[in-house]
Parts: sequence; C-alpha cells; structure tokens
Amino acid sequence: MSDPGIHQLVNENLSILVMDGLYLGMINAHLEENTIWARDGKKEKCASRKGQTFKINESEKAEPDQDPRTPTNLASRAVKDYIDNGMDPENQDHGYFELHMNKYSAMTNVSVDDAALAFDDTMEPKMEFVAEKAAYTRDLQARRTLMQAYENGKTYVTVLSASSVTVLTVKNTNGFTTRWVAGVPTAVSGSNTIEVTIVNGTLGTVTRQVSACTPGTRDDLSDMIPGTITLTAAVSEIAVGDPVTSKYATPQILPNAKSTSYNLAANDKLTFLLTTRITSWLMHTGIRPHSDTGYFHFTGDTEHFNHFWEDSVFQNVFQGRYDSEEVRNGKPAVIQNILFQFTQRPARNTNEAGVEVHRALITGEGALTLGVYEKDPQQTYSYEDSGHYRTYDEENNIHHIVRKPIDALGDYFTISYKAYWGFAARTDSLFVGGSHPYSPRKRGVLILSA
Repeated sequence: MSDPGIHQLVNENLSILVMDGLYLGMINAHLEENTIWARDGKKEKCASRKGQTFKINESEKAEPDQDPRTPTNLASRAVKDYIDNGMDPENQDHGYFELHMNKYSAMTNVSVDDAALAFDDTMEPKMEFVAEKAAYTRDLQARRTLMQAYENGKTYVTVLSASSVTVLTVKNTNGFTTRWVAGVPTAVSGSNTIEVTIVNGTLGTVTRQVSACTPGTRDDLSDMIPGTITLTAAVSEIAVGDPVTSKYATPQILPNAKSTSYNLAANDKLTFLLTTRITSWLMHTGIRPHSDTGYFHFTGDTEHFNHFWEDSVFQNVFQGRYDSEEVRNGKPAVIQNILFQFTQRPARNTNEAGVEVHRALITGEGALTLGVYEKDPQQTYSYEDSGHYRTYDEENNIHHIVRKPIDALGDYFTISYKAYWGFAARTDSLFVGGSHPYSPRKRGVLILSA
C-alpha cells in the first residue's frame, strides 16, 4: 500500500517500520511475551455494536448482524442491549452466559527530535509500552473474569456476631448475587434464593437460604468483592472465619484439607499432586484439554514456581525433565497433561492471620470466551495525505495507529492501540453431575494456597 503521508511523520525509517510490518511484528512479540491469562480465551465473533451486551448460547456461536431487541426468553427483564440470536430455551444445550463488549486503548507520544537522532533507541521502548498496555489490559480482564467465576459461592464470615442475625458480612460475594434458573442467570431474591451451609463451632453445620446480596467495592488485587448476604432465617453465635458455602459453589481445592483461605497457614503450600488430582477430576467430569495446545492449562503465581521446587514429588518428576530449559526458567512448560504457566499479574490477598493467599487456576477447553467484533477489520484505513497510518492485527484483534504531529510546534507524533474485547466464563448450568453437580461452571478448578 502506498502511503507517502507516512514520510511526513519523521523520516523514511518510520515509513519502513510501519509499511513493511516490522512495527506489528515487534508489538506482537511483546504481546505474546506478556499474555498469560488470556491464552485460555476461545474467540467468539459478535456483531459490531460497541458497548453492547450479548447473550450467547454455550454451544452455538452468536450470529452476526442481528437487530438489537429483547429476546423472548428475557421478556420479563427490562434490558435494552441484548442481542437475540434465535436462542430460545428449546435450542439451548447447557445454558447461557453473558458477554459484555468494551473498548480499550492506550497512547504514547514520541519526540520527533529523539526519533530523528536515535530512531531505534526511541521507538523500541515506546512500542514496548503500547504492547504491554494492551497485553496487561487484556490479561487483567481475563483474570478478573476467571477469578470471579471460579472463586465463586464459597466464602467466610468477617464480622463477629454473638446475637441472632440475618445479615452476614462475608469476605467475597461472588456467587451469591445470581442463581441460574433453567440455564438463565437470575438475580437472587426472596422468590429465588440460594441454599447455603454455614459451619460454626457452636451450632455445627446449619442450612439457610440467601434472599439478598449487597456487594461492596472490588479488591483489585484479589478480584474478590466483599459485602453482605441476607438470610431468610436468623443464625446465632457466628464467629469470624465461619465458612459459608453455596449449593452452587464452583470447585475449589486447598492444601491439607483447609476449608477456606481464612484457615491457610504459612505451610499450606501448593503441591504437584494437587494439580494432577484436579486434571483427573476435570477428565472425570467430561472436560477436555484445550484444543489449541492439547493440554490442560495451569495458570499460577510466580510464587507457585518456588513452591514446586520445594515439593519432593515435583523434584522426582523433574529428574526426567532435567534438560527442559522451560521448567528451569519458569517459562510455559508441559509436564504430563498440563501446560504450566506463571504470571506476574496474579490475584493475591492476605488473610486475617497475615498469610499471603496465592491463587492458581487449572482450566480445560472453553473455560474462557474472548469476544471480538465480526466487522472490526473493516475499520482499518490509511490516509495517504494525512500522515495517519492504521493497521488491524487479525490475530490479536487490535488496531494500531501511528498519527503525525498535530501539536503547535510539530514536536510529537503518537502511537497507540485500540481494541474491542469482551470476556465471559462459559457455563454448563444445565449439566448436573460430577463432584460439584449444581455448579454452573465446571471447566476449571481454583487452588488457594499460602
């Protein structure tokens, strides 16, 4: 493509960089290096309407170019931004999940003088900045989607209450705001309650119904949302740390048979045998490995890498992998039927005993859906006379824009990215089976450890 306007930006070096694909190649190298959580995402194409919410059947792709209207099976909900893709209840196999599309972007200025004097030294860190912004944003949104989906329905009390109460303050409200009814997520209410069990040192195990949930502010470090739950019948002698578990809780596992992260002590570390137990459970439930790699995916904290080396079972396994540079350096590596990857953007918090809680997630095929717009590539353009250049990366669904200097002195040009993504944790709410038969999500298992 001819674009003489690019020469106006700085010099011929920039023209070569963007026109020969070198710019996109360098950006993608940084994207790949900084993408961990989003690797689990399976793409679904949606019609091109920014800011819209799509209701997608779990076993059928969303059809593009549908007019927005309230689906017949959601007629009772006053929602304006749903797409009806012909997915009435008689067509659904496993239930529904909701996919929210949003716009993400980042921009940085580049000095014309610096680029003219030292082009490579100036452009490389700038492109790295844009790529890391895109990768961090995509990875963070993927992590939050997965954490809120799989640290779900299992929490503990954080405020002591010796008297009889119906409102409990809990560590995490994920899983207590919505219940799947006939495959459709429905808000918790007095007529749509969630059955929970509460384990108390005085009362033992009691069963109650949650009729309301009031989430607070999300903790961005752990992705937990503290708040309160309201019970239909009072409980008494509630102590801090009492576990509260929903009938629909997602599968979670902790070392040494600990019940919640409140009970984790410093020696409750991740072991290799926990990971193999989980993949066995996933296979028993009928969950397949990821189709793109052929393996289950373990996404963990960098601290987990150290914990594995302290584990005698892992040490014995590694004796047969001593030549693996990936295992030695903490890079994505395959052991047995698991692809292990470690992220520098983990979900962490500190429990009431001061122990740092680390999270790892093992997922199978379809655990995460990454939504992209069907007609996104059609936005790509290049203005020959304006000095603007814009290209679309179809692999990562990202627009990259280089813009000529438009400040008063013409001292700076800009490079930026723009993307439309949506994230959803796929559900199997109509499948009742496995060790967590009523959980709407069965394609992953969360590990909580010290």
